[in-house]
Amino acid sequence: MNIEQKIRTKMILWAGIVVLFSHLSFAQRNEFISIIPKRLANSILPVCVCHAMKGTYLGEFEEIVLLATAILHSKAYAVNLMQEIEGQTGRKVHISAVQTALYRMEEKGLLRSELGEATAERGGKRKRLFWVTPSGVKALEAAQQLRQRMWAQIPAIVLQGSYSH
Repeated sequence: MNIEQKIRTKMILWAGIVVLFSHLSFAQRNEFISIIPKRLANSILPVCVCHAMKGTYLGEFEEIVLLATAILHSKAYAVNLMQEIEGQTGRKVHISAVQTALYRMEEKGLLRSELGEATAERGGKRKRLFWVTPSGVKALEAAQQLRQRMWAQIPAIVLQGSYSH
């Protein structure tokens, strides 16, 4: 096998790893990282992570759920988050929508969760508590910067309400 064939074979292998990585859940990615050789991990993982994050963004509701999770910090569980979001936005929110957003963002690595202690008020059931990860903080900061940059570009006349087409 000549050098060009070796390079082509290696590139095909890397492309396959990148595609595979982008289809794994957050937990599966961590497991994958733990079993591949360190030398390969150091060279391919930055590419995999960039590819996996490509095209991911926060929708409005995800951003609101992520913000509420940050606000509530150690008290962020689905019912509490639903109440916080309703209080902050004045909009009715369904618990299933909050739960779906929480699990979707946990898959993206923006949140992490664990079961809290069992409580008598919940009949001995444990609450799933959520925390914002460093990636979640970066996503919130990116969303805030985008909004600020776009708001700064709106002509003052539009914001004064005296603009008509």
